[in-house]
Amino acid sequence: MKSVPREVTLASLKRPVVVHQLSMKRQKMTRLPSKAEIASCKLAAARRIPELLELMASKPTNATRFLFYGYITLHWSCFHGHRPGVYANLTDQEVIEGRHQGDEQQGHLIHIKNHKTAGSFGEAQLYLEAGEFAWMERWLEVKKGLKGKNHFFIYTINQCLFI
Repeated sequence: MKSVPREVTLASLKRPVVVHQLSMKRQKMTRLPSKAEIASCKLAAARRIPELLELMASKPTNATRFLFYGYITLHWSCFHGHRPGVYANLTDQEVIEGRHQGDEQQGHLIHIKNHKTAGSFGEAQLYLEAGEFAWMERWLEVKKGLKGKNHFFIYTINQCLFI
């Protein structure tokens, strides 16, 4: 007796809800970057990341570090589409483990264990070609010489490295 009125009520709501959902999806899709914009971002990031890494190795500043973070997460987002919080939770140890999850020909697979939706969807995966993974290894080398110590690959809060 309880389920019949509930089904009637839900059935009357289904069509407006679905129409609204499709309308919202259409609006969101119009805000997505085009293929050309994504390709342009990817190329710009691939050019700029090695330059920023060398600048960090020779003359480190927080501004350069933040630019590096922006370009590398832009590059990752163009391919993987993870939320920024996923990248923020990437640890140095997960990068080191990724070294053993692949090779120069097939690339490297990094598993990010701790992120907002890990309970529902499991570990996030980040696949990187050899050159892209080399950027990460170079950052770990540069990071060893900096004053601030943190086990996260990308860290920004309360970290002044160059005082």
